Amino acid sequence: MPRKQFLAFLCLLLVADAVFVGVLVSATSSWRLGLPIGVAAIFVPVLFVVAIIAGIMRAGGWGTLARDFPACDPAPGTKRAMAPSFTVGCIPMNNAMEYAADDDHLHLTPLLTLGSICPAVSIPWEAVSFPDGGKPSTGVLTGGFVKISASGVGMKLPVDAVRRELGVRAAIQGADADAPG
Repeated sequence: MPRKQFLAFLCLLLVADAVFVGVLVSATSSWRLGLPIGVAAIFVPVLFVVAIIAGIMRAGGWGTLARDFPACDPAPGTKRAMAPSFTVGCIPMNNAMEYAADDDHLHLTPLLTLGSICPAVSIPWEAVSFPDGGKPSTGVLTGGFVKISASGVGMKLPVDAVRRELGVRAAIQGADADAPG
């Protein structure tokens, strides 16, 4: 489900919840009590979810990535894709991370970019290391993924996100091996 549709669904769900709670309280008490409680039924869950997401993202190392690698725009024509399997630190974020890879950066955008809490990041390829040498692993449900590290934060993401960079690095290593010593 694309990001805008997902957010529209969440908004519709919150408004429906607020109307239901407001009507229920108004029917049992008065509309003067039902109205503020209905409005609170929208904002309390939103604040609760934002606080939980912020804690999870900080614990997973996203704050380090956001501090070290501020977002920049991908090169024109760069394709974006949703990561069916993505982990930052030890925090799984399956289907909640969009990625794009151009010649210079790996661009990661959380589904819910909440300003400074969960900002998008653009990690230069020079800062990316492959602890397993870029060797893909296979998940039962998630397909192939690769482990990477940047600023000491480990991540697992789809092979497609780094396939081009792995090819570039393999070509460079092949050229170095062919060079006269």
